[in-house]
Amino acid sequence: MNTADDTTPAATDTAADTDEDGAQVLLVRRRRTPALGFWVLLALAVAFLGGTVVAWLAEVRAPAGMLYFGVTAAVMVGLPLAALAALVDAIADRCRRRRATGIGTPGRGAGHHRAPGSES
Repeated sequence: MNTADDTTPAATDTAADTDEDGAQVLLVRRRRTPALGFWVLLALAVAFLGGTVVAWLAEVRAPAGMLYFGVTAAVMVGLPLAALAALVDAIADRCRRRRATGIGTPGRGAGHHRAPGSES
């Protein structure tokens, strides 16, 4: 039962969510490098799989033993690799921010603004 004058709460909520001019927002991702979470999960997953392969090569066929090897490798190898990935990402982000704001470059940044019309 659809009427032309639909004043149900659902219809008024839908009308309130749309813009009057119908504008849409398009977000563009400029960098193609994966996010930090990807690198952390990759480090943990690779270490876990490496541990299970080592368990297989050591002829540990019990699922609990393979799980033990995998989790131990993820903790002993994957966590330090994830911490290293986080450190590299933090340093890279800091360099990007410094480059974007101009901190550390002569004549730019806080306290280095020239007055209009001044030469030197």
